[in-house]
Amino acid sequence: MDTLPLPRALGALAAALMLLAGCSSPAGTDTAASQPALPSVGEVYPGDAADASGAEEGSGGAPVGAGDERAQRQVARSASVTVATPDAAAAAQRVRDIAAHRSGWIASEYLGMQQDGTRPSEAHLTLSVPADALDATLDDLATVGTLLNRSILAADVTDMVVDVDARIRSLEASIARVEALMERAGTVAEIATVEKELASRQSELEVLRSQQAYYASITQRASVDVALTAPATASANPLWAGLLGGWDALGASARLLLVVVGALLPFAVVALLIAAPVVWFVRRRRTRRDAAAAATAPGEAEASGETSGASSVTQG
Repeated sequence: MDTLPLPRALGALAAALMLLAGCSSPAGTDTAASQPALPSVGEVYPGDAADASGAEEGSGGAPVGAGDERAQRQVARSASVTVATPDAAAAAQRVRDIAAHRSGWIASEYLGMQQDGTRPSEAHLTLSVPADALDATLDDLATVGTLLNRSILAADVTDMVVDVDARIRSLEASIARVEALMERAGTVAEIATVEKELASRQSELEVLRSQQAYYASITQRASVDVALTAPATASANPLWAGLLGGWDALGASARLLLVVVGALLPFAVVALLIAAPVVWFVRRRRTRRDAAAAATAPGEAEASGETSGASSVTQG
């Protein structure tokens, strides 16, 4: 059988690659868009009993077809739990023990201290556990304190997983054909063309493999957000609550008054420094004027007396 000339082989390969790109581009135009929007992610463990009962039920004769269908579905699961506990530090350690018991780990942790800084008043932890141990982990977490709420979210990513796997297989076969063709390239231009196509396909393959690893991680493991809060306190006596509220309002008013006084004090000092010399100057002038008026008053009185006496003599 005759082999095609290299230029014609390159042309056929280019056409095949363009056809392959046209078939795969709708699903691979946006890597981030193809990923589903997912929620962030010892002693006696009640989940162990649930696992054992589930295993017994599974071995007792469940329909094989239903189990196979569940196993083929790729589901990413996550959960959140809120538990009330009077001792957040001890409860947080209990959560760490549960994660270790379920072959998991602490992905993130936050402890909120009390105002006096003596011990934590609240805690937030994020666990990463195997997906098949999620239900048992939630049962264990319910024993840490008083369970306030529990929620589970699930996202079926089977279609994305199947699509990525198919595109990876197709790209691997395409890369193998390009590598085989490179061995037959003779000129520098032919080698450069084949290498460019090979690099493009290998780059796209790496992106798809990273997507494959991402889907594998979110389907094989589940994240659990655990919030540990202080128990709600009982309502106080209304009279006592009103008294405390009034006392707090009085203290707030006093603090506000002190703030206002403190804010006005610098302005008052400056105004006093400016007004004091003016007041002193005005009072000094007024004192001098009063003294001069008092000095001239007796002379005027004597002159007026003499005038009145002369008038009376003349009249006599």
